[in-house]
Amino acid sequence: MNSLLVPLETRERHVIRSGTGIVGGVLLARAGIVVDFDENPDPYLEVLANVRQRLEWEDVWSTHTILKAVRGATDRSIPYDPRGYQRTLRQEAERIGVDNLTPENQIGLSQFMESGGICHQWALVGATTIELLQRGGELSGSVSLESGQPNEAHPDRHVMVDFTEAGQEQTYTLSINGGLYPPFDPAPLTHAAPIR
Repeated sequence: MNSLLVPLETRERHVIRSGTGIVGGVLLARAGIVVDFDENPDPYLEVLANVRQRLEWEDVWSTHTILKAVRGATDRSIPYDPRGYQRTLRQEAERIGVDNLTPENQIGLSQFMESGGICHQWALVGATTIELLQRGGELSGSVSLESGQPNEAHPDRHVMVDFTEAGQEQTYTLSINGGLYPPFDPAPLTHAAPIR
């Protein structure tokens, strides 16, 4: 666990559900995973910088191109690592003196960004990055975390990111194990690349 990370503020946080904002909220899973951008912006800004770096070589930006860059930067920032995920949960449980974390125990998403995570953390990083791109005016639309049905192989709900561009009916889905759907660019060009 990175000792340079700022501890979470004790404050009321909105619960992240389908259609709610992401940054500053908490996703209730095995633990309460807080998108701690306010306390620890640097890991999130690194992902955002990686997205912009991936887009530098694109002549024209489409929503699909931007989301493909988000997917690549998210993969790089939070690798799929169930052991790292379990280790981070265990370390946090030990730190606060409990056997197992519960949704009432909040842990910053940034803690997983160095040790790895599962679909919940991956989707949170991807959705946060999209929300930050929206704040910067680089994307316009709605971002949401969506979950599938639990099953024997995946007792928790599988979590993915949906993005619908403003004024469009096309919804893009980003998933840790499914990539970007649709895998091709179905829309005309919508964003001009910056002049170099």
